[in-house]
Amino acid sequence: MKKYIIFFISFPLIYIVLQITSGWVLTVLHTPDFTSYSKAGDTMASPVLFIILSMIPAIYLSYKWKTN
Repeated sequence: MKKYIIFFISFPLIYIVLQITSGWVLTVLHTPDFTSYSKAGDTMASPVLFIILSMIPAIYLSYKWKTN
């Protein structure tokens, strides 16, 4: 049961940190292009990618901190 609690706490936290970090990096590296406004809706990565990248460390933490 402790594994599930650790997973359900760590997964959203890791997901939020990953989203904020990727948003910050994209903002810092962005070079504005005022000549083409038709690309306004393009996205960089799929949300599924961030979910998978967040689940991997959350699962690892839940198995690492299992009860003895």
